[in-house]
Parts: sequence; structure tokens; C-alpha cells
Amino acid sequence: MCHFKNLHNGHKLVELSDEETLKKENIDIDIETNNYNNISNEMINLKNIIEKEINILNQLFDKTIDELKKSYQKKHEKLLKE
Repeated sequence: MCHFKNLHNGHKLVELSDEETLKKENIDIDIETNNYNNISNEMINLKNIIEKEINILNQLFDKTIDELKKSYQKKHEKLLKE
């Protein structure tokens, strides 16, 4: 709430119970609720996409580390045989 009503320059804070100001500022609670829900859903979708990409990167990292370990183990075994 703008740091607990210590309003910043250019910010407006309207209480939901202040119907007069809501009407004066032409703010419809239903429309604003829908806007908020849409933005919230977009953020959730982006979070899910980012988490999916992180999982892919983690899997690729694990695969690369496993391949690297196997390669070093083979080279180590070859050196031991020689």
C-alpha cells in the first residue's frame, strides 16, 4: 500500500470501501479484479515456463556431468591397464 500510505510522488491509493472516490476515478472493482486475475495468471504461467526451463537445464547439467565422469573413468582405467 505505497509503504503503508506514505504515498510516493504520482501514486494514488484508493480504499475499496471508498465508493465515492472509486466512482470519481471511474474505477470498477469487477473490471480491476479481472485485470488483476489476468495479470496473476500470466505471472503464474511465466513462473511455470521458467521452472520448466530450469528443470531442462538441470537435466542437461546432470547428463553432462555423468558423461564427463564416465569419460574420466574410462581414461583412468585405460591408464591403469597401460
